[in-house]
Amino acid sequence: MSLRWYDLALAYWTEQDDLFVRCLRENCARRGVDFFLVEPCWVDDLARAVEAGRVGVGILCDLASDGTSPGDPYARLAWLARECGVRLVNDPVQAAHFSDKGAAHAALTAAGLPLPFGLTVRADELDTRVLTPEERGRLGEPFYIKPCHGFACRGVLADGREIADVRRSQAACADTHYLLQRRVEVADISGRPAYWRVFSILGDVRVCWWHPATRHYALVTGWQVTQYQLRPLFDLGRRLAALTGLELFSVEVARRPDGAFRLIDYVNDQIDLRAQSFAADGLPDELVRHVAAGLADAAGRELGRRPAIPAADVLRERLQDFTPGDH
Repeated sequence: MSLRWYDLALAYWTEQDDLFVRCLRENCARRGVDFFLVEPCWVDDLARAVEAGRVGVGILCDLASDGTSPGDPYARLAWLARECGVRLVNDPVQAAHFSDKGAAHAALTAAGLPLPFGLTVRADELDTRVLTPEERGRLGEPFYIKPCHGFACRGVLADGREIADVRRSQAACADTHYLLQRRVEVADISGRPAYWRVFSILGDVRVCWWHPATRHYALVTGWQVTQYQLRPLFDLGRRLAALTGLELFSVEVARRPDGAFRLIDYVNDQIDLRAQSFAADGLPDELVRHVAAGLADAAGRELGRRPAIPAADVLRERLQDFTPGDH
């Protein structure tokens, strides 16, 4: 049985033309990396082929799975790839742990990272749980309410004052746990909010200004790092990468008027890679290209992991390339 090998597979899909995918294809081609885009029509077939040993993958970058949705085919592919020894960006065990806002808050607090005060409440205790005077004082008013397994701001409230307010969050996003988080006063730097998105990209850290109201990104420049003393943002990105074990993620960070940095939205393990040339609230094109180059570089460095395939099988592959649906 011939083995079809892909150096890099990307679990990702979009209905529009996509700068990220185009740049990734180009970078892979330049580096001799065999690339496969796992679109929804292929995910089940690819999983079966990997499980049967017909297809091997060097690196699987998972930007599509939903671990909270039972039966999600991309999640199944990620877990199957993990069992088969595939390098995953990101590992589903670590991703599941740190995408839980309550678990992430506890782990990052224990590690001494700068977080606002927060506490987790269970959905089944909303009728009996009462904030203590100390908790109320540390949370302040109003405070944030965030579903622990929510995403894309679903169910996030910025005007919480009582445990009962969690019901409003629950109506928008049903969950088992909710994080109550102190709001952070954000400083102003030359007319823009002191608010950033820090990106960890396979060992490299990049930082963007991010406006929480307009959701607009702008790359932080070298002179801004020096003038506004932003080096701690890069240090936070590296510390989080070491702590979480994740290779590709972003985190929101704000600076208070007293100069202290605080993590706001802790670990987003599936980055929205829409580019500004396609969407006003997308990432700067330069950053999208950098992520694509980083993934292709990572796959290129592991070309030595390719299994030795007999010459006859190589020729057969070239004559009739693997298509998951054909097996």
